[in-house]
Amino acid sequence: EADYIAKAAEFIGTCIQAFQKDFRGKFVIGLSAGNGHVRRARSFDIYQALGQAEGIDWNRVVVFLVDERYGAEQEKDTNTMLVRSSLISALEGRQIRIPEENLVFPKTTLPSWEECAKEYETRLRQLFALRGGPHLVAVSLAPDLSIGSVFPEWYQSDPNNWDAATARGPGVLMTRTTRFEVPQRIAINLRIIRQAEQILVFLGGQSSEGILQADGLDMVKDALLDTSPSVDAVSSVRSLARPKGMVINRSASLSLCDEFLRAEAAAPADRLSGAATTRATPSLGRDAGATADRFA
Repeated sequence: EADYIAKAAEFIGTCIQAFQKDFRGKFVIGLSAGNGHVRRARSFDIYQALGQAEGIDWNRVVVFLVDERYGAEQEKDTNTMLVRSSLISALEGRQIRIPEENLVFPKTTLPSWEECAKEYETRLRQLFALRGGPHLVAVSLAPDLSIGSVFPEWYQSDPNNWDAATARGPGVLMTRTTRFEVPQRIAINLRIIRQAEQILVFLGGQSSEGILQADGLDMVKDALLDTSPSVDAVSSVRSLARPKGMVINRSASLSLCDEFLRAEAAAPADRLSGAATTRATPSLGRDAGATADRFA
């Protein structure tokens, strides 16, 4: 677990450093925290470790939230507080401060859920228009196959919800869950996740491991990769022992391993041989063809 946390933080830090070396702008990163004590504690540890990374100009980093819990009874249960108490606190402990304007979080103190979502969408659209990106988005794949508070129970309940989740432009959703704590959520749509240069997906958890090694990973790959909807070559999921993480980038390469992030080119040849698969894109609640067209 400690190695996993260190490698996840190292990967994020390396992405920021590489960007800042080659470009003059600000690195835009979206963070999420997951659901449940174990997953949230893991996210906390990863972001805290990231706050200890050297060689990053944090004045040139903009952090936004992939999702937030609206109406949480205690502030400590919000994703805003998790990021502030982990990443931001670790930086402050080193006398490093991210400018407050570089922290783009939903304003959950607004009078209504609807106002919160609308105001957050406005600021995110302004951010992406000004800074580009996202350059990296970190999300968790939950046991129910939800990604960043885009819950299957929510989008399967109404076709309009799926349309909003897969809209061509960036958007912010108001989603609900009956399975996890804090039922009302603010979540970015899948378009924002898909336009990221790098998508870091946190996997794992004993209760969901079987799902994640089969339908879950295929669902994430087909929903988020910018590839042909029917043909893609990936390492065999079942050949990997207890995968913990996956990286998806816009060039459609996918790295997945039991330790965490290993370059696909460095994997043993027998893992890659015969890995090409041809299959229809599984639907995330709607027609697969419509999904592929909308994501085109």
